[in-house]
Amino acid sequence: MERVNDPLLGGDSRKRNNPILNSVMLGCMMFFILFFSIATPNQLSSDVEGIFIYLVYVIAILGSPLLISRIREKLAMLISTILFFITFLIFVYASSADLVSIIISPFALELLWISAGAFIFYISDKTNIGLNFGIFFSVTQLLQGLFQFTLNKVQSESNVGFIIMFIIFLIIGVLLILLLGNPSRIRGDGLGSDLVEELISPFKVVFDKKFLFIIPSIVFIGFSSQFGITGVVTVDQYVFIGVNILVSTLTPLIIGFLFDRLKKMFVVIILLVMGILAIIASHIYVYDSDEDQNHTSYFYVAYITYTILKLGMTVFVYSLVGYLYQKKPLPSNAAIQFVTVTGLVLAFVFTYFVSNFYIGFYVLTGLLVITCILLLYLTKKYDY
Repeated sequence: MERVNDPLLGGDSRKRNNPILNSVMLGCMMFFILFFSIATPNQLSSDVEGIFIYLVYVIAILGSPLLISRIREKLAMLISTILFFITFLIFVYASSADLVSIIISPFALELLWISAGAFIFYISDKTNIGLNFGIFFSVTQLLQGLFQFTLNKVQSESNVGFIIMFIIFLIIGVLLILLLGNPSRIRGDGLGSDLVEELISPFKVVFDKKFLFIIPSIVFIGFSSQFGITGVVTVDQYVFIGVNILVSTLTPLIIGFLFDRLKKMFVVIILLVMGILAIIASHIYVYDSDEDQNHTSYFYVAYITYTILKLGMTVFVYSLVGYLYQKKPLPSNAAIQFVTVTGLVLAFVFTYFVSNFYIGFYVLTGLLVITCILLLYLTKKYDY
């Protein structure tokens, strides 16, 4: 199939291809396009459905790089918005056809994430990839924090308002995609020369020696989304929203900046320290909340350190993969998605059989220790 080299708007002007500007627009676009997913998350209703969805995700992850390599990232993002719009129509007007939505959603999500990740690879080099990913995640978190309260209110009070807001957000997302630049692709897409090599290219990255050291950190990110801070506490809603926005916005920026400026092992040490603080504070908070149901100080310490750890690790992993696999933007991003989805499934299975918080907490702690040991070994051995 002939590859589309320069689709849609963009051009090759320096201003249009500015990495910071493109990272900001990508972060905004990701929030506006994923608004529907944020507002109405998918729920697994059975073991069979969970296995089926996982297989659909794997197929989507393997197929997305092939499609993106031929139509390029911007057009792939636009196709993903069309798929999201179809799932939205099914959700609103044809809920009986939910199976179709379940099949379409993974393709929409993986097309969007893999194309966005590859786009950041293309606009970055080894000196600024951390900052670019930091900006990307920071902007997404900022908008999610600012709008989440409004989204929940609109969704619960007005179905018409929810539909109108979704359509407006989708249009904004499409416009942002069209405004993105068209960066140079001299480095190539990292796929093979034939169809079979293209299909298995993500697995080649997954089983690469260096990537194996990163896998536990990606699984940790998946597990951390299932095991959050739990307990009983009463906090001021607006204070909590403010703290959440501040921490979620600044953490990706700071970690991304440090990734580009420091030895990578020092960033791992910083994340490890945050992890230790999060573990101690979370343990004290959960233990203390059994007796004192309004101990807000421990809650905020636990929540802040845990958020820094989770978002910081996410930015570090994406930046490190981009640093190591700049010449393989599509298969490496697909590899991240494959391990992430696998980690989410493992976390779901674990929580299905083990509902005890403390067991999950200790498993997450063990994963953190393994993650940091392997990342320290990798960054020190190869002197990153």
